[in-house]
Amino acid sequence: MSSEPRLAVELANRMLRPSVLDEGLRSGLFIVRQLDAGHWHALAWALAAELRRLGAVVIFVDAESCDEGIGAIEQDLRAKLLAVRRQLMPIAPVQPSEPCVKTLSELIKSIVDLSCNDLVLIVDHVGRLRAQPGEHLLKALKAARDAVNVPADAKGHFLLVAVDRDPDAVSELTRVPNQAFLGATVMDLTIA
Repeated sequence: MSSEPRLAVELANRMLRPSVLDEGLRSGLFIVRQLDAGHWHALAWALAAELRRLGAVVIFVDAESCDEGIGAIEQDLRAKLLAVRRQLMPIAPVQPSEPCVKTLSELIKSIVDLSCNDLVLIVDHVGRLRAQPGEHLLKALKAARDAVNVPADAKGHFLLVAVDRDPDAVSELTRVPNQAFLGATVMDLTIA
């Protein structure tokens, strides 16, 4: 077994079935990835497959692919979340108009509640979100994490895996006091 599938299995288990020492992963996992995009993509797809095998709903967002800026990233995320939500909604012969979901937090919570399972959001090139308005999006994701993960009767968890090849970006997002995910777990995949 190559290193990507082994690491993917280990990470997925640590995230969805954490030991006491791995509970911090639920606060957010920030990964410094290799510059080699092929290696990262192999790991990302293996991780997504393992997370899904364990029952999680997995959504990818690439912050670099949205050239129109942060608004486009948030729209892409909302579109993907709404698509998952529509798949999970029970079909009724006559259904009144769907209640309007106003915040990312409400949308993410509704997906976790409907699926009765974990939702994992993987955001590549997260360094693009360091300054406003990206910082606002990260704070909205933190609010969603708190809304889903804090209640004792939670039906699942919301986990953020934030990835970037720039170690300074990851460091800033997890170590600077005004950032939403201050203190989140950092994993450096560039260390051999």
